[in-house]
Amino acid sequence: MAEHKHEAKMYGTFNVSDGGQVVISANARKPLEINPGDLFFVMTGRDHPGLIIVKDDTMKELAERIIQGSEAPRPGALEKLITR
Repeated sequence: MAEHKHEAKMYGTFNVSDGGQVVISANARKPLEINPGDLFFVMTGRDHPGLIIVKDDTMKELAERIIQGSEAPRPGALEKLITR
């Protein structure tokens, strides 16, 4: 599994178009390796009003780890994987 390490950082704001599209600026796309066609899961936390946006491949890695028994499906599992 690929290890992704990014420091916590705010990349700015974005607008949502009338059609529901979001534009992520290049200053965020490049360091986060976001490419055209990438898929994302969009969620919200129980205790937070904001959005959680996670790359599809990261969610697949977490699901595989849960299935293999190397990662228990418990609170914080996703955050643990994302912050590695």
